[in-house]
Amino acid sequence: MDLKFSRRERDQKKGFELTPIEDTFDYTVKVDRHRKYDNVLKNILKNSIENDMRGKDRIFIMKDLASVEEAIEGEAEKCS
Repeated sequence: MDLKFSRRERDQKKGFELTPIEDTFDYTVKVDRHRKYDNVLKNILKNSIENDMRGKDRIFIMKDLASVEEAIEGEAEKCS
């Protein structure tokens, strides 16, 4: 690992483009906390950048809007 560069600089050198967002609302979905671990939940976890438990829900911040749509198709709900 090259410590001379920040993580952002290393990612940019690898061809990743980082786009900071200030409001994560459009990227946030939820599923029932007691949902059985299945392929849908596995994909939601894989495509999320953060998750938390709130009440009876698991809240996920997804990495992009395509991941949000995929999660909704898998029975996740948009957070309101």
